[in-house]
Amino acid sequence: MALLLCSVFIVPYNTSVQISDYNTTLTDSLITRLMEREKLRHLKNQLRQVIEIDRKIRHIAFNRRYFNDDGVLIEEITQLETDEDVHDEHVHGFRCRSHQKLEPYSAIIPYLISSGLYHVTNIPSTQIDNRLILALLERWRPETHTFHLPTGECTITFEDVSMLLGLPIEGTQLNGPSELDDDVWPAIVGETPPQNALHGSAVRLTWLKGIYQAEVNRPTEASTEEHKMRYDRIYIMILIGQLLFPDKSGSHVHPKWSQFLFDFNQCGTYSWGSVVLCNLYREMCKSCEFKVKEISGCLLLLQAWAFTRMPIISP
Repeated sequence: MALLLCSVFIVPYNTSVQISDYNTTLTDSLITRLMEREKLRHLKNQLRQVIEIDRKIRHIAFNRRYFNDDGVLIEEITQLETDEDVHDEHVHGFRCRSHQKLEPYSAIIPYLISSGLYHVTNIPSTQIDNRLILALLERWRPETHTFHLPTGECTITFEDVSMLLGLPIEGTQLNGPSELDDDVWPAIVGETPPQNALHGSAVRLTWLKGIYQAEVNRPTEASTEEHKMRYDRIYIMILIGQLLFPDKSGSHVHPKWSQFLFDFNQCGTYSWGSVVLCNLYREMCKSCEFKVKEISGCLLLLQAWAFTRMPIISP
């Protein structure tokens, strides 16, 4: 009888020990994860400080010539504190155009799918980080078309374009004349642009958006097949002008892209992704100099690539 009672009391005692050990292990695991998260946050802040100091050093080296002929820094690092206002002025003076999403008209979605550009229309409005773009441009090397980072070299690839933007990277290249007159706009839009909407042969995006919004407000039954195809071209031209191939102003679009939009089945066979990437490469090579204050090209691709490939700097 005594042995039976002992066994009855021993079982709960052993179980409580096991539960206590389990709770201790779980607590240690949570503490370890919290410490790792805090350590990662600390490393992220350190990386931002290193990038900021590096940009300030490059700013002084370029503008103030604090390096002698042998490449030796002849000024103390403490002077960097007095140059923060100059650096901030350069950062705030560098302009990047953010992306504002324009909802596609439901009747033109089949044509957008045929053109191979439908996935781009699902990208939401995005604010472009000027400081991030400027930091990446300072690391860009036109000789190799790569970013030179402390950990090595890296660059944007066709796979990144396909995965991030959903653009086709295989197919026919876009070959055609780069200079077209403004007389092609009536064939695209159905109207002749007024003089105040023209900038050379390019037109203002606000003018195209006004025509597009007028069609959106029209009942679907009143739109013919020709109208739908025309307004699909207008939508794609707006998409090109503000996202895929924006200029430095971000307010105009060139008519040279219209020659690839008349046949939507043929449009879907073009390698839009490779052209977007090549254009971004060229614009980064032009804008990596210190005195440049603006940049064109698909900056949304550049920022999305940086956040994807370097998640430590992502918001």
